[in-house]
Amino acid sequence: MNQTHLMDNPASDIDQSMQHTVTPEMPPQETEVCLSVPQPLEIPSHEVLSQLAREDPHAYEALRRELLESFIESAPARHKRRLRGIQFRVDHERRLSRSALGSTVRIYQLMWQSFLCLNSEWQDFVRLYEEYESDQESTVAAAYAPKGTARIIEFRPSNA
Repeated sequence: MNQTHLMDNPASDIDQSMQHTVTPEMPPQETEVCLSVPQPLEIPSHEVLSQLAREDPHAYEALRRELLESFIESAPARHKRRLRGIQFRVDHERRLSRSALGSTVRIYQLMWQSFLCLNSEWQDFVRLYEEYESDQESTVAAAYAPKGTARIIEFRPSNA
């Protein structure tokens, strides 16, 4: 994957650590297996990001996009489509807002909507599972419950 680094400008006095990708130390036997998975870029410190946002908002925005793309590309293939969809929604909320604070509030509300929906689904699952367990216990109890009537056989010793 060809990655261009936005901070390759020698005139920039922003922390040079932003130019490097994270390459975790892995034992040799794992390296062959993990080579096809791109690693996300290292996220610069809060101080570096704040300085960049103040001094060069366009470079900050470009770096933000590059970091997001790097993260999505490093995710397993089965999650990429969903991650891109979430990022599309977040970007849409940012465009609709008139200020940074407004976009933060909109994204916060989006997060809570998602959380509440997930919580509702979880509660439905728990309820159904408890009903299933209750039904299973009733079935087992009914199978082993004593019968209401029984025929008693009289035992008489033989007179042989």
